[in-house]
Amino acid sequence: MIKELSYHNLELERNRLEEQGVKRQDVWPFIVMMDDSCVLWNTHKPADSSETTEGTNVSLKRVLQHMETTPKISLYAMCGTRRWSSSLARRSPSQPFSRCHLHDCIMLNVDLTQNVQYDLNRYSCEEVDFNLRVNSSGLLLCRFNYFSLMKKHIPVGGNKDFLVKPKLMVGVFGI
Repeated sequence: MIKELSYHNLELERNRLEEQGVKRQDVWPFIVMMDDSCVLWNTHKPADSSETTEGTNVSLKRVLQHMETTPKISLYAMCGTRRWSSSLARRSPSQPFSRCHLHDCIMLNVDLTQNVQYDLNRYSCEEVDFNLRVNSSGLLLCRFNYFSLMKKHIPVGGNKDFLVKPKLMVGVFGI
């Protein structure tokens, strides 16, 4: 739903700015989608003399600005960061970027993913399904490995409290 509304708003904004002489392709096609449990972002760069990494807290604004200034970023369907783990404190990421599953906080190119649909019948792991659909459509995913995010544990809510009941009850009959 968010993706569909975002594409509709993108088209409205392009039409509005086109009337003012702005080219359609100059309108930024990305939106940020994230879990409400994302609370802290870090940058990880290798220390000068050792294998350990320096983790520094940064703002979400800085992470997004870094992503926005990446050359040819508009060719990517989805961009994101890795989730923080204790292994990041021991060893720096070996590559600045990787092409892999994105979750928790993503920058979604609404233009490129227009024809990739969420499965409305999925109640869990919907982001995995969407990542697979984007990838199988030949679109590019990019994870910025030198950034990570931390999530706050929320003990209630989410799919734990959302009971999925089947529409059709299938009974087992004895013969």
